[in-house]
Amino acid sequence: MYSCELTIQTAGLDAAVVEQLKAVPPLERFSHFFQAFDSLDALSESARKSGERVLILNGALDIDATARFIDGQIPSRRIRYILCAKDISSLSEETMSRLYDVWLIPLTAASVDFYFRRLQKQLKDEKDFWLSRAWLDQTIDPLPDLIWYKDMKGAHLKVNDAFCNIVGKTKEDIQGRGHYYIWGLTKEEYEKGEFVCLETEREVQRLGRTCVFDEQVKSADGMRQLKTYKTPIFDEESRIIGTVGVARDVTLERAYEQQILEMARQDCLTGLATRWYLQEYIEQNKDEKHITCIYFDLDHFKEVNDTYGHHVGDEALAATAELMQQEFSDGFISRLGGDEFMVVLLGKRAIGNTEARVNAFLARLMDYYWQTSTMRHLSISAGIAQTDPASAKSIDQLIHESDRALYRAKNAGRACCRVYDPSMETTGRGQR
Repeated sequence: MYSCELTIQTAGLDAAVVEQLKAVPPLERFSHFFQAFDSLDALSESARKSGERVLILNGALDIDATARFIDGQIPSRRIRYILCAKDISSLSEETMSRLYDVWLIPLTAASVDFYFRRLQKQLKDEKDFWLSRAWLDQTIDPLPDLIWYKDMKGAHLKVNDAFCNIVGKTKEDIQGRGHYYIWGLTKEEYEKGEFVCLETEREVQRLGRTCVFDEQVKSADGMRQLKTYKTPIFDEESRIIGTVGVARDVTLERAYEQQILEMARQDCLTGLATRWYLQEYIEQNKDEKHITCIYFDLDHFKEVNDTYGHHVGDEALAATAELMQQEFSDGFISRLGGDEFMVVLLGKRAIGNTEARVNAFLARLMDYYWQTSTMRHLSISAGIAQTDPASAKSIDQLIHESDRALYRAKNAGRACCRVYDPSMETTGRGQR
């Protein structure tokens, strides 16, 4: 993917040594361009030019002058200094720090070949490392997901741009730091292990495989919901030395899901539970032993809708729901659709008390409807079913029984309630 034209400049080397260097073929993706100079002075002007280059200097001629030459150059990562010398004990620490390698003299054909091949491999390893790092950075930084690498102590060794954006810190500030500092937790929160993901890190290390978690993380902007994938990193001996994590911030998605769930659960006109939410409630309480179901249906609702318009019908439904919530605040109330409602009461109750309560509610509704000229033709019927101590009944069965009792109320002239008994199964249904 990359190509590197490497300029190799020599100063004071024997012509035979230079020829030996030229005889070594370049490695893949590299090409060599040689320039041989007799002295450091001749090299000085060319050494100031830009570009990737290696300077091989014969320090045996004058090691002090060679050191001054190296120290006098502008530091650059693109220039590597190779010093050919027999003894480097006189060099300062500054000069030593700028050397890329030292080739011991006298140079032989074998040593020149060895040194130069080693140099080539070092340079190629550096380029390949740079390429791998560039690949990694260009892969993880554009991604919207958070990516991080940690050691076994929990220090962050590398993160991507998305991670920096969500914590509000730079990569330099994050590197080597732990969760406590990066996410801005208090000391007490960290010591309690709250929102620190310590348990999931240990789980990944224990299992030695990729694990998926739903995690809450406390950030400067509040709680964040993350869908996290964590994978162990192994060394050459298959020992875990750290973890890599990828997390998608699903805070907004979870909020939207909750909104959608609330919309699915709540009838928009009446604010009551929907039929779908009733089914969920039934599933949650399927093992309840004492249940009462009350099925309500408005009488003459279609005529009111057709005569006065749907807005009057909507007002009647909303008012009925409000009064129902006042009367049955201890129950689960659902609008099944149209003008049908269901109240589910949990706990042991005397059927006579429930019947009296429903009749009182029907009377209260009749008074309300009568006060409005457009609603005074309305009434409401109800059917009641209750668990039988002698036999276990499901809520689905109770709903069926309350429906049968409701039809019996309709047959009885409407504006009344009936309690289910098994004889209702053998009679026909009335008309609503």
